[in-house]
Amino acid sequence: MCLFGCIGSCLGKACTACCCKKGGGKSTSFHARIGSSIVLILITVLALLAETYGYKWFKNWPYKTDVGSCSGSLELCSARLLTVKIGIVGFTFFTVLLLFSLLNCCVKYRGLDQIQNGYWCWKIMALILLVIAAYFIPPKAAVVFFYIFLVVGAFFIVFQSFLIITSLLSWNAKFVDHDWEVGLWILFGVACAVAVVLIVFTWILFHGCGLAIALNIVTLVVGIGIVVFSFFSHYASVFTSASVACYCLFLNIASLASSPNANCCSAGLGTGSRTALNWVVKIVSFVITFLLMIWMSFSRNQKITNGEEEEIPRCFCPCSDSGDIDEEDDASDSEPSQFSYWKLNVLFLSACANIVCVATGWSLADGVGDAGIGTTALWVKTASNWLSYLLYIWVLINPYVGPIICPDRDWGED
Repeated sequence: MCLFGCIGSCLGKACTACCCKKGGGKSTSFHARIGSSIVLILITVLALLAETYGYKWFKNWPYKTDVGSCSGSLELCSARLLTVKIGIVGFTFFTVLLLFSLLNCCVKYRGLDQIQNGYWCWKIMALILLVIAAYFIPPKAAVVFFYIFLVVGAFFIVFQSFLIITSLLSWNAKFVDHDWEVGLWILFGVACAVAVVLIVFTWILFHGCGLAIALNIVTLVVGIGIVVFSFFSHYASVFTSASVACYCLFLNIASLASSPNANCCSAGLGTGSRTALNWVVKIVSFVITFLLMIWMSFSRNQKITNGEEEEIPRCFCPCSDSGDIDEEDDASDSEPSQFSYWKLNVLFLSACANIVCVATGWSLADGVGDAGIGTTALWVKTASNWLSYLLYIWVLINPYVGPIICPDRDWGED
């Protein structure tokens, strides 16, 4: 109930400055973050609907058989191109907000602050109009945008892996600072239980081909290795290691569920069951993305009291020397923290590109009728799995290896 009350309170506060400046009071970056999150959710829902029902509803009208350079079936290409068009809307929306935020860094006009923070009813109405207009984007142009999304989505995968590790380390540090070691051990036990369930689920479903066995063994061995290492390392946390292992076990399931080789699925799941499994994987992936976006948007030292945030005249500009995003000023407790609008908008437009890539299976024509099944999706998810492990392994060994490589740098031995 507390969680739903918190969500309701956040939405209520966001609506107080929804449509206009005077009617709802002074908008702050709090409203910008809530509004951006709502837009991202809308884009995700529309993308999933387009991928699932795009061809059934619209039959690729008015382009008929024209699907650009997409080499798949008409139904498959039509649905995925419509999904790309939805992504173009979100990408364009946050790009415009990004331009406003960069302009606000150089122009001393407070009206730009209000445009960034408020008017969200009007922004969502504009978003709906963009969705309607995007339907008529030519297929060839949509294909060009898809390849742009692939590049941006790959960047987001790297950033998401880094963000997951950073958030887990941050939560671990907060537990330690408050002397909640018992809570950490409880969470470690929960993470271990989840890991066992994922391991059993993986081996039951996927051990019918050499690739599945190899990926299972590598993921399991590395996961056990980082947890065991954490027990003997002064710098590591068993909770963080177990949580990273759980995330990588999930990515392993996601990658094997995407394999076009039906023999890899030892449980003999039919096409319908595999499609359902991939839908579950998509939903879980989107939930993880949304939670990370919320954490990234709200976890910093933003001073909000009773829904009112201390106002910053202008955002942090990438070309200025005014500091970084939401950094605390230890010298003065009265100095409000700065909020970086341009970083927020870059984060959300990258997330839009990633959502399109996940919804389409990272390919316009690859697959066997389902966007989650295909060679491209298989190896992208596998690469994400290995990348997450490599990033965390570096976190584990850098207190030992770092001083040898760069002895003049502080490697956080405290």
